[in-house]
Amino acid sequence: MTPRVIYFSTIDKLVEAATYLNRGQAALEGLLNVRFFNVADSATQELLLYTLGLHALGLPDFQIRFAGLDPNELVGVLLNFSYYLFENGPVIEDGNTVEGTTTADKWTCQYTDCLVGPARRVIELEIES
Repeated sequence: MTPRVIYFSTIDKLVEAATYLNRGQAALEGLLNVRFFNVADSATQELLLYTLGLHALGLPDFQIRFAGLDPNELVGVLLNFSYYLFENGPVIEDGNTVEGTTTADKWTCQYTDCLVGPARRVIELEIES
């Protein structure tokens, strides 16, 4: 009997078995999720995006707290950084900068505890103005 779906407990996500098995290099599909929250006490209507799943592989997840940026675009950025770590290992060091949504954007990487459970270390992307 062929399974119809695969349940990934680390991210609490169901994925179609055929879709997952045919993804090849996109193996993180069932291991990684990007989550989104409104920051309730924020005067500037800040949002929080974070990844969940890399920690199960011994890698840091990512988080970014922001206002005034397109959350959908940032989801793509977090996924790209996640695949980069998956393919290259934990090569991003505390204080490194990475390119943001444009080539002019430089974001600083800081290791910290995730603002949302489960408890784990993340790379927080700090947007430089």
